[in-house]
Amino acid sequence: PILALFFLSVYALIWATQSANYGSTKVGFLVSNRDVSYYLTAIAAGIGWFWAQAFFLSTYQAYYNGLAGALWFSVGNILSLAIFSYGAQKIRDQHPTGFTLTDYIREKHGIAMQLTYTAVIMIFAIITSSYLLLALVKTLAIVTGINQILISTLTMLSVFLLSFGIGFRASIFSDLIKFIAVYTVLVLIIGYFALSGHSIDLAGIKQHGLELFGTQHAWTVFATFGGAFFLSNIINPWIDPAFTQIAYSSSDKKSIGSAFKLGAVIFGLKAL
Repeated sequence: PILALFFLSVYALIWATQSANYGSTKVGFLVSNRDVSYYLTAIAAGIGWFWAQAFFLSTYQAYYNGLAGALWFSVGNILSLAIFSYGAQKIRDQHPTGFTLTDYIREKHGIAMQLTYTAVIMIFAIITSSYLLLALVKTLAIVTGINQILISTLTMLSVFLLSFGIGFRASIFSDLIKFIAVYTVLVLIIGYFALSGHSIDLAGIKQHGLELFGTQHAWTVFATFGGAFFLSNIINPWIDPAFTQIAYSSSDKKSIGSAFKLGAVIFGLKAL
């Protein structure tokens, strides 16, 4: 049943996007014909931060380190989208018919800077893709019991088919599906605890209380996790081309910054 659902989802995405010919032109393939609505832009920006590893990190930090762990996981992610909203708006205003951030860099700073940036994001892409794939495969293997090699093969195959067959629209549609799934599960979990009378085990918060700043615990969390994680999240949107492509895909050029801020709210509701 799980494999059938997997292939059905891939087929549905291919059919929905191919029917609009998104993969047949450069504009369609790279920036989804620039027809992504305001709210879908916000969803793509916010849900794009819901990566597999984040579920492990957020759960671990909140459970063991309480509010201090939850704070440092959330604040960098939320602020990164809010800050990038100004850059996304500026890039689209200055280069309205562009496609990627590397394209924009070449236009503004020359080919040498473009090649340097391209080398950096290629290294970044290899590293992030590797640990995200590992996190996803581990999660699905635990939940479904399917062999990890089979899951990783299907995952890479689906990404290949969707990305090279459809283009960026596949990512937009995938983010929409992820948005529905994440918030449906969130509502169901909250509803379950509310109706069943069970209490949530808040071990970290019970142990450390409101130790966000000014205590040895708060300083330890910041020094061992918070500071580095905060800086990495502030930087990430500038080296992840997907965020710039979201900006270039938006149909409303004047509200891109606002859409990214709404994306920060969408992420924050789930993270907090």
